[in-house]
Amino acid sequence: MAVCSARHWNPDAHIVLVVDNNTDKLLEGKRAEIMKYVSEKKVVVFEDKNTTPMYRSRWLKTSVRDLVDGDFLFVDCDTVCQCSLSEADGFSYQIAMVPDGHQSVKDYNDGIKSYMKSNAELLGYDVFNEELYFNSGVIYAKDTDQVRDFWRCWHSEWITGQSKGVQIDQSALGKANLLFKHIIERLPDEWNTLVYMNPLFMPQGKILHFWGFRNKSFVFSETFLDYVQKNGINDYVKKSILSPSDTVLPFDNILFKASFKERLKMIGKIRDNLVGYTKNIEKSLDNNPWRSSFTSIETGLIKIGLFYLAAFCYILRRCLFLHNKKDRKREVYYS
Repeated sequence: MAVCSARHWNPDAHIVLVVDNNTDKLLEGKRAEIMKYVSEKKVVVFEDKNTTPMYRSRWLKTSVRDLVDGDFLFVDCDTVCQCSLSEADGFSYQIAMVPDGHQSVKDYNDGIKSYMKSNAELLGYDVFNEELYFNSGVIYAKDTDQVRDFWRCWHSEWITGQSKGVQIDQSALGKANLLFKHIIERLPDEWNTLVYMNPLFMPQGKILHFWGFRNKSFVFSETFLDYVQKNGINDYVKKSILSPSDTVLPFDNILFKASFKERLKMIGKIRDNLVGYTKNIEKSLDNNPWRSSFTSIETGLIKIGLFYLAAFCYILRRCLFLHNKKDRKREVYYS
């Protein structure tokens, strides 16, 4: 989905797929369609077959500067591109990224601060002395000796972090940035729009970055990914990833992990999402697995303005359904 959307908006781009040998073996059947969109594939062989997918992916990310020649825009695979990225050809940055959460370190919530603090301390620095903590999902990088040295430092710090129980790459990125006297410059927010922050950001984003939680769009949800795995990039999938603003769900994914009491408290926050859902998803995307999620009665209540009553009916019905289907492995909206 990431390379399909990137190729659609950037037909002349040179797209390099960097992949480990274990994952490369899985690119068959529908998954082999990815090769229609890439210009070049780089396969890195891991001799140890017991390495985890997370380890291999972070190893590749923290090594990619030595794997690909020339200036590049690195993009994670959990992304969707929604415009031309040719502007990057004129960038003067040495290396640039978007701050994680689109905000400064001091503005993070207490839970995130605690997590960041413990990881940074294991790597030997105080993250709260830093103004910005960068998200590594999208990186613009020049091909210079200094940037290559920075990347090797990042990889080395990540390896150190692995030995101390720090699995993520961004804590090591922060340490490397500190050691290189804050070489990372700030990339405009639209180049790495974190969808979980606010769906209203979506129309302005050049690259939309999806996480495994709190994404209000159904793109990259478990249900949608299962659908893509079985059907490939068909017309429905292509329309979804090329019109991501039409894929916003009426409820936060976390809603159906909450207790019934917590769900009721959240009803007052979902009016706009309900309206957007009935105006967009229910009408614009054909063969949508989510089309039947609302009953005709609930949709009718929404259309006449009884948003909260419709939401209450929907949540009550879903609670009863989930209670009676405990053995069901996957539920629409439930991730």
